[in-house]
Amino acid sequence: MKFIPHISVMAFTIATFLPSTLFAATSDTTAFSDAWKAHDVAKIEAAFALDAIYQDAVLRGGTGSAIAEYAATFKDATFVLERSTDTAENQVDLHWAITWPDARGTLHYVDHITLKDKKIEALTSESTDPVPPATLALVKTYYSTWSSADKPAIKALFGKNGSYMDRYVPGGASGDALDNVIKFHISFDTNLDEAGRVQWTKDGRIASDFEVFRKGSKSRVIRGRDLMRIQDGTFDEVIGVF
Repeated sequence: MKFIPHISVMAFTIATFLPSTLFAATSDTTAFSDAWKAHDVAKIEAAFALDAIYQDAVLRGGTGSAIAEYAATFKDATFVLERSTDTAENQVDLHWAITWPDARGTLHYVDHITLKDKKIEALTSESTDPVPPATLALVKTYYSTWSSADKPAIKALFGKNGSYMDRYVPGGASGDALDNVIKFHISFDTNLDEAGRVQWTKDGRIASDFEVFRKGSKSRVIRGRDLMRIQDGTFDEVIGVF
């Protein structure tokens, strides 16, 4: 009589009767993760369903070709998939390290992925790196200073060639050109959005959610997000998105 180890029989029994969906999510994202590591933007786009939505600190609600265009901006970075975890049926978390060949160094983030028919139906990506206290303090100072409409103080927050840009200032403003932007803000208070967050972006910027109110009131005008590039304790670039 041939001996069959009990552990082998048990493993076979478990593998036979557990639902295959418990093992499917991670394997269904292999092509996607390999495409990021290879900078293959066509395959990255192909991993998504036609109506899929991609969201992170920069691209909020990207679909179709917008995802591929965004992925192309990371061509100089190196991606390492540190681990993947099936969190539920058809849901998987991919934990990444992205390294830039400059002072930005290595950043970490996680992709929360929902799958449908082996395609990505939704992806929300967020940083897992903490924002240093000094950076967070600088961001808070930035908003309180804008609310004060103190021109010298606001200008001092920007580096020598630092610039501010939004949809009303599409070409960007720096130096004395900031005066017109500051003048526009005199009637408003700008605050950190308590319902939002301050976080790293994949390209080494700080994304900060903000709210704008009419001066001295609780009447909110807009809610948006600033994308901030900080260097040597000053703002090298701020892009307001709202």
